[in-house]
Amino acid sequence: MRNDIPLITLGDFAQKYLDFFERTAAEDREMYRFLDDMAFPDECCSLGFKMDCGQSFIRTCGEDAWRSVDGLQRIIDSINDKKLLGSAIFSQWRYFNHWAGSGLKEEDREWFIVMFRRLKQLSESN
Repeated sequence: MRNDIPLITLGDFAQKYLDFFERTAAEDREMYRFLDDMAFPDECCSLGFKMDCGQSFIRTCGEDAWRSVDGLQRIIDSINDKKLLGSAIFSQWRYFNHWAGSGLKEEDREWFIVMFRRLKQLSESN
């Protein structure tokens, strides 16, 4: 397979993980498996997303949208950059995968849902 061909389309990626987060509770064992799953970063990289510790998202959208689902919900409809969303999702995954030291809380799960919903909407608007 060539490196420039995505393993998954953007719409399929967004729908796959939106479905996962909507059906999986934050404390569910499946959530821990997701955080350890190396398929996720491979999919992110194949779609051109960058793991930048959220810096591009924070510069563009602010710290409040990065740290809280309430802050994110206030601005989510103004975000139209698919790469920015995907890179933020990738960076949050990496934070919980590597640095957080604990699993996701319900608010963290909701943050991912808001992000995947918007990414799905944007993938449909080509």
